[in-house]
Amino acid sequence: MLQTLTSPVLMNLTAEASYMLFHHAPDLRARMVSGGVMVLTGEPYADFNVILIESPRPKVGEHLTQWVGEAKALGLPFIVLIAPEAATGLAKTCESLGLNLAGSMPFMVCEATGFQVISNLDLMVNKVADERDWYDVAVPLAKANNLTEKSVRRSLPQALVENPAVDLYLARDKDGAPVGCVLLTSHGEVRGVWSMAVHPNHQRKGYGRAMLTQVMDEHHRLFGAKAFFLGSSPNGVGLYQRIGFRTIAEAPLWVKGETSQV
Repeated sequence: MLQTLTSPVLMNLTAEASYMLFHHAPDLRARMVSGGVMVLTGEPYADFNVILIESPRPKVGEHLTQWVGEAKALGLPFIVLIAPEAATGLAKTCESLGLNLAGSMPFMVCEATGFQVISNLDLMVNKVADERDWYDVAVPLAKANNLTEKSVRRSLPQALVENPAVDLYLARDKDGAPVGCVLLTSHGEVRGVWSMAVHPNHQRKGYGRAMLTQVMDEHHRLFGAKAFFLGSSPNGVGLYQRIGFRTIAEAPLWVKGETSQV
């Protein structure tokens, strides 16, 4: 399974997942073409406004220029992810558009049998199924990424939970406080891992590893998932490597504004 998750495949799945994640945002502006996608939630955070070029197909430069212009006209911060195969050809375009190269995003994969499930008796991890859990997801996600809870809830509204291809999980400590969250998107036998966060007050307790491995194990045993992929921030690479993920590709990350991804 892992050998099929090449860089072009991962970028295509990421484009698909980006639309799935933000599809229900109330002020969404989205464009999808062969070779790229633009998803703007309208929130004042770059991580919630994404332009992704997934392949060096004809006219992607034109689409990139158009989408960047649209985001700028709205006064939004945003990130631009460029597939490695298209990176060299679009670097000058990104520079001419006034974007800053913030670094690169490692895309990592893990086989469903290639990790050890970590138990933590202080942690309760459950799929979000009601309004209270959905509301509380914003607490660790906002704190871990310097966002506001309001923007998180607008970008990932409760309607997201009703999408059968999206599974949102919340971790609570033994006192019931929300301490972590993770979101999975389904792509056949492959799962994408997104919005992985642990509240800063509860980091370095093993919560992130326990939460993610429990969720991955559930999807493998109950739903037949055979592989997982994600795009990591530099700070998350070590954790994911310890779980069993390995880097397949690195996509240049350009930004207008600030992002928590670097």
